[in-house]
Amino acid sequence: MKKTGLAIMAGWVILTGCGFNPDGSDIDVTDLWEQFIIASRQAGLDTNVGGYVLLQDFDGDGKTDAASGFVSSEAVVIHIQNNPSVWSSFTIGSNLGAINSLASEDIDDSGQPDVLAATGDGKIWILFAPSFAGPVTDLWRRSSLDHPVVVGSWDDVKVAHFDDRAEFNIVGTSSDAGIIVLWRSQGRVTSAVTYEPFVIASDLPGGFERLTVADVDEDGDLYLVACGPDSGVIWLENPGAANVTQFWMIHPISSDKGFTRVLAVDVDQEGDIDIVVTDRDGGRVVWFENRGSPRQNPVWPEHLMANLLPGRPDALGVGDLDEDGVLDILVGTDTNQQAIYWLERQGMAQSLWQRRLIARTGFDVGELPVGDIDGVGWPDFATTLAGSPSPVVWYRQD
Repeated sequence: MKKTGLAIMAGWVILTGCGFNPDGSDIDVTDLWEQFIIASRQAGLDTNVGGYVLLQDFDGDGKTDAASGFVSSEAVVIHIQNNPSVWSSFTIGSNLGAINSLASEDIDDSGQPDVLAATGDGKIWILFAPSFAGPVTDLWRRSSLDHPVVVGSWDDVKVAHFDDRAEFNIVGTSSDAGIIVLWRSQGRVTSAVTYEPFVIASDLPGGFERLTVADVDEDGDLYLVACGPDSGVIWLENPGAANVTQFWMIHPISSDKGFTRVLAVDVDQEGDIDIVVTDRDGGRVVWFENRGSPRQNPVWPEHLMANLLPGRPDALGVGDLDEDGVLDILVGTDTNQQAIYWLERQGMAQSLWQRRLIARTGFDVGELPVGDIDGVGWPDFATTLAGSPSPVVWYRQD
């Protein structure tokens, strides 16, 4: 079944030459993708606004599970995969505030992944999973991170190793407070109180809403890339493992406004990290080219990937969807023309991209994490559809 779908797509590439649509039209591949329900609408859980989903194996059975949250639900729900068509959903945290972003790692080194939630109530929550000795549906402990200043809302949260300690670091951004904060554990993690906050960027005009983590200059250290609709795009330089709690140097990528989502990926296959962003109001997806050694070459040329108007692109994902060795970009739109697109670069031209229509959803599309959800060795992806009777779904290539 998988080989048939790939043969059909390869046939289209041959029939359309390089695959580029000069008139801006879509190549319709909706018949090659099948939607499966992860979670249907639940009574008492408002999933009408602003969804976020991530993929993770929460119960340690080797199958991909998921966690989701919505701005309108104020709850975090995990979805355990029984088989690709049957999922069981459990609320692990409620009354948390609007869920703006989620992250997942084994924060307390218990052997089971935990979940973090950045919320509109000015808190970042850690939801600690029960140990593998008990079922994943047991009570999840929750505690919130200490804050260095009063924050009205946290927009995004990420987890990574920015220093040489065994414990994970946590970073969060608040556009209304104009700060980016790093939390560092002061010892073995038993609750959020173990983490001490350090402001690594402040007085940021317009603030930054979204973060991604990447080794921007390929020196072995992880850095942050941030974007915001009122502030542009920047990368923040990690001052090194011993100084990670100090201020991080800010390097501009673009001062243009309107960018709402950001990815760090080697778009041009030159071995360095480029930056992909959505311009929601402008309907564009663009990428900024890293010309190598970004400290010495601070100019990042901008290239258009797609203009999706009247759709408003506000969700991104990345993965090698056709397994040709080249990473592809998933884009989700909202408002006027809700859909999911697959963008694939054609040849060496920076702005020559094939645009494939995967689905017209009829509902606003959330994050688009890519993974082998059904375990057959082929890339799938999940997303949220705010307001849909099936607000959390995944898509498989047939």
